[in-house]
Amino acid sequence: MALWNGKLTAIVLTAAEPMEAREYWAELLGGRADGDSVELGGGTRIVIREGSREGLAELRLDAGLELMTAAQHLGGDAQNGPLQLRDPDGWLLQLRGVEAVEPLTLGRVTLSHVTLNSPDPLRQSRFYGDLLFLLSDALGEFFFWMRPNPIHHSMAFAKHPAANINHLAVELPTRHDFISAIDRVTAHGLKLEFGPGRHLVGGNLFAYFVDRYGLRWELCAEMARLDPQHEPGRLTAEDRARSVNTFGPPPPTSFINEPGGPPPV
Repeated sequence: MALWNGKLTAIVLTAAEPMEAREYWAELLGGRADGDSVELGGGTRIVIREGSREGLAELRLDAGLELMTAAQHLGGDAQNGPLQLRDPDGWLLQLRGVEAVEPLTLGRVTLSHVTLNSPDPLRQSRFYGDLLFLLSDALGEFFFWMRPNPIHHSMAFAKHPAANINHLAVELPTRHDFISAIDRVTAHGLKLEFGPGRHLVGGNLFAYFVDRYGLRWELCAEMARLDPQHEPGRLTAEDRARSVNTFGPPPPTSFINEPGGPPPV
């Protein structure tokens, strides 16, 4: 399998006032407003569409030949352009077939990953495994971190009673940029829900906050890069507390129990 078999290039968010939301997210995350999108680094972006509520409508990936072939075997429809399919929880994926997936460069803030709550994260992990995502780490049958390239995770799935957003994430290129991003968030009058800290899984620095629309975001830096031969970590329930934060306090109840956004739009 190719080292870069796929890459998360965009998420599509809905908003009642798309242009207002675009300006807000661009300023909040350090991106650049461009048409219907917030342009981020590494060829990634956040696309905003009009909708009755703020939420996640679609995930877009560049896909190499092997990933595209796997998606077609799963029933993906490519008759009208990029291949589209829905995962078992109803999240819409759009895959753009490319001859070679361009590796992600971290010159500035980039789209990092999406973590989704699921009533059956094991089923989700098996579906994405069939899409040739590799398992990076698993916490029992409660949490799975998966990747289509060396970045530790582009998708993750957490046990929850309903399918909804856990969090959306952007990655900063350096620790200095990470701190500056936290300063930018607090300058918007927001407080961190959890962090700063460092996750054991992925090894990344993190800081979580909830924006004015009720969506939870993670700022991260120093995310691990893995080779294809990486053996997935298998964490137990006893590992859970220390895996969340290797320094600092444990997460608040809101972070554990409350979703970071609505079900699939």
